[in-house]
Amino acid sequence: MRTYGWSLLVVVIVIAGLLVAPATREVVRIEASAFCPFARFHNLYPHWSARDRCQPPGPDLNIDQLSAQARAKRPEDWKTALAIGLLAWRAKRDAAMRYYDTPRGGALYAQAEEQRLACLEEVVELAPDEPIALITLLGAHMPWLSWSRQDVRSHRHGGESPSDFTEELLTAENTKFARETLERLKRIDPDNAFPEALLAWLDFGEKRDTEALAHLKAAVAKPKWDLYEGALARTQIQVWTDAGIPEFEASWLSATWEPWAAFSARLRNDLAYAAAFKAEEAKKAGRDQEAVEDWMAVIKLGRLIRHKGHTFIEILVGIGIEEIGARPMYSWVLMEPAAEHGLKPASELAGKEGRYRGGDIFEREPLDYFLKHAGAGAAADVLAGLEQGQELRLEMREYLDKAYEKEHHIDRRAIGTLIGGTIILGQMMLLLALTILLWMVVRDRARSATRLRRFWVIILALIPLALTLPYSSLYLICVRGPSDEHWLTFLSKNLMQFHPAMVLATLPVILILCTLFAGVWIKRKSRGRHSWRAIFAGVLRQVAPVCLVLLTLCYALNTIQAARLRAKAVSITNRYIAGEMTEFRSQHPQFFTTPVPVEPE
Repeated sequence: MRTYGWSLLVVVIVIAGLLVAPATREVVRIEASAFCPFARFHNLYPHWSARDRCQPPGPDLNIDQLSAQARAKRPEDWKTALAIGLLAWRAKRDAAMRYYDTPRGGALYAQAEEQRLACLEEVVELAPDEPIALITLLGAHMPWLSWSRQDVRSHRHGGESPSDFTEELLTAENTKFARETLERLKRIDPDNAFPEALLAWLDFGEKRDTEALAHLKAAVAKPKWDLYEGALARTQIQVWTDAGIPEFEASWLSATWEPWAAFSARLRNDLAYAAAFKAEEAKKAGRDQEAVEDWMAVIKLGRLIRHKGHTFIEILVGIGIEEIGARPMYSWVLMEPAAEHGLKPASELAGKEGRYRGGDIFEREPLDYFLKHAGAGAAADVLAGLEQGQELRLEMREYLDKAYEKEHHIDRRAIGTLIGGTIILGQMMLLLALTILLWMVVRDRARSATRLRRFWVIILALIPLALTLPYSSLYLICVRGPSDEHWLTFLSKNLMQFHPAMVLATLPVILILCTLFAGVWIKRKSRGRHSWRAIFAGVLRQVAPVCLVLLTLCYALNTIQAARLRAKAVSITNRYIAGEMTEFRSQHPQFFTTPVPVEPE
């Protein structure tokens, strides 16, 4: 009786302690909801034991239920429509990925894109002057807008172009919507350079080069570059948290699509090269001042994005655009090829060592032309900007490597730990039921059984308990430390493919088997003094409460770890919303100011 009393007391105290703290209480509620279809959070993880579930909630979500929760809090709100529409698009897109190499997958993906467009058009109708809605809708239209020009392609590849190349241009008809949206964005946010830059890309696609260069020069005169990535994520998370969804799950329900992904390649690979081609064309035609202005416009656009961008990928794209504009004067080259071709280093240091990724900045032949028509000061400014960009790239790589070590798979680890905790909680329920049943049914038989020493009771309790180690966060803490690849692979691809009942019943079954083996050994030692039923019931009755206590302690540790990982993942999301570059900018402000050129003597 005393064993049962103190073991149940420990279980109650531990669970009560977990329910007192808000962070761990949230984890317990989500894990418990897996066993109750009517629970509040059940729709977040409807198939918590399905294969490959160490990832965000996806196509198995009950979209209608989540949508009803959101609309109940924020009816007829453009933010709600945006969050619901992007969630439905994401779920359908993920479903399409299951059949990515089949006609069905293509059809599902096309449906998902059409659904996203329809949803975003509705959002814009509700909020016609919201830049978040306009840019998101514009990004959804970008897959249907692309161009490829023969002259720009030949310039980019050194005058060579495939014989089977087919030129594809935009038309006024298929760019009408994009132009109207960008003009509206210009009126709403007149200081933002992005609308002008994308208008330049559209004009180059229609071969309206004069208008394109005018838009490009207007863009670089703006003081701001903003695609509202953080605002888009914040808007969706706000909708789901207002609907009662925990912040960690709310970040998963928010679409991972970023507007910048739709625009970066077009600005770097199309716009920058087209403007550089026009500069080269002006140079050949003797329009020297125009050539210099076109080159400088590309350089200034890259520098603007590099200085004002909000994400690391924007910064890298800005560095790339700046390099394209400066390529006629200076370019980054590996040290060995530079020596083979006899390239002249841009500075004394460039000639001595490869400061930037095994290479450095070297002069190009048209530099004399640029010096003649732009001046030594402009050339020194271009070189200083390139060196600043290369140093920034190196510093960012080191920063991201350190961040990757700290934050690697935090989100997947949080969900994996949550799944492991759900399994442990289910096993606790079964073991608690078994313990209470033994206490109620076999009390008389247990009195006549041989009592085990505490050492053997603990050993018999630990054997089945060891089965919980691979799918709990204890595996990371005790066995593998910070590494989690093998744990996630085991959890998502091996254990999770079995039926939930099989996983939950494993621990009680192993406990009973261990008790049977112990009973056989005790039976042989007792030489018939006790009946087999009495021995088995007595051993199981002694071991089950101890196993339950140890399992509860494991669950407590797993829950604390899950809450910690969830909090860390939320902090990473909040950092992205506030601006992915905010912390890096504060640590390295020298990379986000105009470089001070060192003019040649």
